[in-house]
Amino acid sequence: MKPFQRLYTNPKPSAHEIGTVEANVRAYLNQVLVGDGARAHCPFVALIESKNGYWWKDFSTCAAFVDFGLVAEEMLRAFRLIIANRPAEIGQKVETTTVIAAFSDQSALSPEFHQRLVQAHDLLRPGFIQHELMVGYMTPHHTLDGPGQRFVSKIPLLIVRQMHARDAVFMKTEAELAAHRRFFPEKI
Repeated sequence: MKPFQRLYTNPKPSAHEIGTVEANVRAYLNQVLVGDGARAHCPFVALIESKNGYWWKDFSTCAAFVDFGLVAEEMLRAFRLIIANRPAEIGQKVETTTVIAAFSDQSALSPEFHQRLVQAHDLLRPGFIQHELMVGYMTPHHTLDGPGQRFVSKIPLLIVRQMHARDAVFMKTEAELAAHRRFFPEKI
């Protein structure tokens, strides 16, 4: 089984990388960093990039055979392994490790795969939140719900990162909010 690899987002892709899965992931992350031109879409992206905190893996399996439960387990194992095997950042308040699963098979570009990914995200989300992790997704069919949101990914992505105190605004249910309060009681 191929492991997750560090994704260096700082360099521009070379001519031979344009159109590759890695270049597509990097392009999406750059859109999040650039944001609306005035600020990034995520306040932690610049820090994640400066620490080279992105790790990724291409799940190039035919979309019909993708088992999101197994993908999520592998992402969680990778996240824990990466954190356990790197030196601690003294004084760093935000965990920068972010694990990305990319789905590059042509069949994963379909609206049907998008719908399966949305459903999987909704099923996986409570479990990740209980582990103090946030899980998100992005696809070419992603619905943008804000005037500043002009970014989509050319390929479907599932993204896992450490929960932060500011994530309280993303908690959708009382159970999620209660889990967030367990991890960040000072933000009550």
